[in-house]
Amino acid sequence: SYYEVNKERFRLPSRARWERITVKAEKCSSRQAAFEIAAYLRSRALGVTVNPPAEFSKEKIESQIGGWTELASIPSDTERLALKQLRPGGISNPGETRDVWCLVRELERSDDGYQPVALGADRIRYEILAERKREAELRLIGTLRSQSQIWTVFDSPGQTKTTHETF
Repeated sequence: SYYEVNKERFRLPSRARWERITVKAEKCSSRQAAFEIAAYLRSRALGVTVNPPAEFSKEKIESQIGGWTELASIPSDTERLALKQLRPGGISNPGETRDVWCLVRELERSDDGYQPVALGADRIRYEILAERKREAELRLIGTLRSQSQIWTVFDSPGQTKTTHETF
């Protein structure tokens, strides 16, 4: 029942494992040559048999594999949008950002949802016990306050005050 009441606290955002493939125009003779290499790489990733462009070489390509990343935390708008639209195994069209042609390939996806109760059981147990402990401490403090007689050196002898003020 704690899980159901606090379900939003167990929400998992959309995440993806993905790969970024870039071709920098500065490593090629022109922007068009860089685009042709990026288009060739996309065709190959889709399984299309095409001949590589004249300037193709592995040194002109950079590839980075991103671990599980929340889609909302990807800084590039074009990459984030491409990953939202792709499905696992899909690859984006070449997109240019500051003389760099970039392809994005989605390897795996985990759509937004809720953490299963079994995986959150330890956290739920900890939170329930912490809440019960806090409530017990507050009850004890309340009892002690109601039973305590507070006095100061400025009170006359024998004069005591009962207070329920907070410390």
